[in-house]
Amino acid sequence: MNKGLDLSNYKLDIVVVAGQSNAQGNGQGSPELIYKGNKKAFELTTLHPVGYIAIKGSDGSFIYPFIHMAKDDYVYQPLNEDYHDERYNGGFYLSFADEYCKKYLKEDRHLLIVKAGSGGTGFSDGMWQKGGEPFERMMEMIDMALSLNKENKIVGFLWHQGECDIAWGKPADWYEKELVNLFNIVREKYGKFPMLAGDFSPDWALSSENLPFTSKYNTMFKELENKYELYKFVSSENLESNAKAMKSDDAIHFSRKGQFEFGLRYFDKYTKVRKQ
Repeated sequence: MNKGLDLSNYKLDIVVVAGQSNAQGNGQGSPELIYKGNKKAFELTTLHPVGYIAIKGSDGSFIYPFIHMAKDDYVYQPLNEDYHDERYNGGFYLSFADEYCKKYLKEDRHLLIVKAGSGGTGFSDGMWQKGGEPFERMMEMIDMALSLNKENKIVGFLWHQGECDIAWGKPADWYEKELVNLFNIVREKYGKFPMLAGDFSPDWALSSENLPFTSKYNTMFKELENKYELYKFVSSENLESNAKAMKSDDAIHFSRKGQFEFGLRYFDKYTKVRKQ
């Protein structure tokens, strides 16, 4: 392992961030919001992205190969924007981390964000089920983070995913069972802590093609609050996408501004769960 920083002497509050590309962080635009860093916050990540990537051919069509994790690719380093596609990308976990450090982090502790997002992955392709590479990678990263120091503890789980399964035409009730199963596996191994799931980019979700699915997923995510303990749904209403920020066709990803505001919303809901 190319472990980067040695965090074995740090007591860490651990927040796991998992899902697909919006969980990785793909926010562009608003250069004034480029992350400046936080001396109390670190990340566990991989030096190279894991997941599906889009490669455009000479005829204009795309192929989507899956990029597997390279051996010994894990690294501990200061928390920063995610680097892939030859650029830095804003993620909602950054503003969440800053708010957490201000409100909840004790003086003798530090925050570790476990970056387990994997672009284009879902339950439909088995990637977030037991045995799927992103799922097993996430569990391995959590184990690594906890094993660094006996004082380390998980304090939250931030989920953003579902676009892949909508593309596969999976209904919301099917997705709910898969998501709850993932939540249960994590809790059975690591204990109870707040779990949050975020809504989709509005520019993508409200399109005529996606709305028949996303409206039902939205209802499912909300109603899960009444069924699942220590869980909240995070609205994405009116958040900006890369399509608007960059005048592109990237409606599925939140912009850097959208991600920044999304992280504040995640933290607001996290605070409400902590009070339960």
